[in-house]
Amino acid sequence: MENQKEISQVFFCEEDLAGNIDEWMLDAVQKCQLMLFIGTRKSVLNSPDCANELQFADKFSIPVIPIKGYDIDWPDLAEINLSRELGLEFDKENFNEFFINLYQYILNFKQEIDLMDKEGRQKGVTDIYERFRLMLDETINDIKRKIDDLAERITKLEEKAN
Repeated sequence: MENQKEISQVFFCEEDLAGNIDEWMLDAVQKCQLMLFIGTRKSVLNSPDCANELQFADKFSIPVIPIKGYDIDWPDLAEINLSRELGLEFDKENFNEFFINLYQYILNFKQEIDLMDKEGRQKGVTDIYERFRLMLDETINDIKRKIDDLAERITKLEEKAN
């Protein structure tokens, strides 16, 4: 996809993930103009990480284009607010045609959404603030967990010493 005109960067969680998945997702989703979500039984019904990724997309108003896999139905995707009207069905038998259709779909989608209008830029400033707040909250929670862990270790050491 990255080699296509109008697409500057593509993140693929399974290949690009580095470090803490939540931090990586938060950072990657914030950089997106739109998200392709590959809907499978696992990603829709059994993946807290995928659910988290969709929550980030919703929080930052990132449009999501669902791609329905073979092992799931559109009603399953509808339960997590992914619409058939905005989506495509994966076709591995005709992958090249699917890829061409997907690329054209993305181009049309991007043309319909003016991502750089005045309101969008203003919202972008608000999003940057919100992203910073989320990252700060996550860091504070991580520090609290570490302090609690240290307190527990100190208590155990004191019990052993007595």
